[in-house]
Amino acid sequence: RHSTKDLTQLVALVRTAKADRERQMLSMLRNYEIVIGGLIVLIIGSVILYGHYITKLLKRKYRELEDVLVRSQDAEAEARAYSSQIQNVNEDVVRLNRELESNLNKLRDAQDELVRKGRLSQLGQLTATVAHELRNPLGTVRTSAFLMERKLKDKGLGVEPQLQRINSGVTRCDSIISQLLDFARTKQLQCDSLVLDE
Repeated sequence: RHSTKDLTQLVALVRTAKADRERQMLSMLRNYEIVIGGLIVLIIGSVILYGHYITKLLKRKYRELEDVLVRSQDAEAEARAYSSQIQNVNEDVVRLNRELESNLNKLRDAQDELVRKGRLSQLGQLTATVAHELRNPLGTVRTSAFLMERKLKDKGLGVEPQLQRINSGVTRCDSIISQLLDFARTKQLQCDSLVLDE
């Protein structure tokens, strides 16, 4: 009996020890539950805060992207406006270059015309000077031939053909000088209406 009683006490002790261990285990599990629950709450809170931070960051980046897009659209519009202005300026430069080339051609033509007129004027002055200088000796030759013809007339010396040759040479030279003077003079055109059929 005594051993049964000891055994019963021992079983009771084992049961009590087992119950104490189970209570301790249960207490430890509750503590673990609390710690795990706290960690889960902490993780969820961290995820929520991180999500909130990421949301703010994304919103800020989205706003920055919108600003960049607006600025790029403005820059594109300005670039198109500048491109249009540059194209207009380029067209103006091309037009001005054409006008300048045309004006240079006109200036070159005018300069050539002035040079030609200057040469013609110099030719006219030279012709007038040469004509004056040649006509004086020709006048002397003509007068001398006339006087010789008068003095030798009816004397029968046979110099009449030579005197005639001198007179025709003087007349020919005088005609050439007159033609040179006519060529060198600038004359105004005299226009007149004519009936073409007639």
